[in-house]
Amino acid sequence: GSRYETEGLGRVKELETGNSKLKSRVGEAEETVDALQIKIANVEKSKNRIAQELEELAMEYERAHAAAIIVENRAKSYDKVVGEWQTKAADIAAEVEASNSECRNYSSEVFRVKAAQEEALDQLDIVRRENKNLADEIKDLLEQLGDGGRSIHELDKQRRRLEVE
Repeated sequence: GSRYETEGLGRVKELETGNSKLKSRVGEAEETVDALQIKIANVEKSKNRIAQELEELAMEYERAHAAAIIVENRAKSYDKVVGEWQTKAADIAAEVEASNSECRNYSSEVFRVKAAQEEALDQLDIVRRENKNLADEIKDLLEQLGDGGRSIHELDKQRRRLEVE
C-alpha cells in the first residue's frame, strides 16, 4: 500500500502545486482586472470631460453662429440704408443741377432785361430832351405870338387915333 500512498502523496503534491499555480494566476488575473477597471474609470472620466467640452463647444458655436446671423442681417440692413441714401443723394444732386441750370437761365434773362431797361432809359432821355426842346420852341412861338398880337393891337390903336385926328 505504500506505493499507492507514495503515488497519492505525489499526486497531492502535484495537485497542490497546480492549485498554488492557479491561485497565483487568479491573483495576477485579479490584479489585471483591477488595473483594467482603473483604466476604464479613467477613460470614462476622460470621455465625460470630452463630452462636456464638446457640449460647451457646440453651445459656443451656436452663440457664434447666432451672432454671425445678427451681424449679417445688420450688414444687409446697412447696405439697404446706404443704398437708400445713395439714391437720395443722386436725387438731390439732380435737383441741384436742375436748380443751377434754372439759375443760369434766370441770370441770362436778368441780363437781357437789364440791357432792355438801359436801352429804354436811353430812349426815355432822348424823348425827354426832345419834349423839352419842343416845349421851349412852343414857348418861344407863344411869346412871339403874344408879341405879334400886341404889335397888331398897337398898330390898330394908332390907326384909330389917326382916323380920329
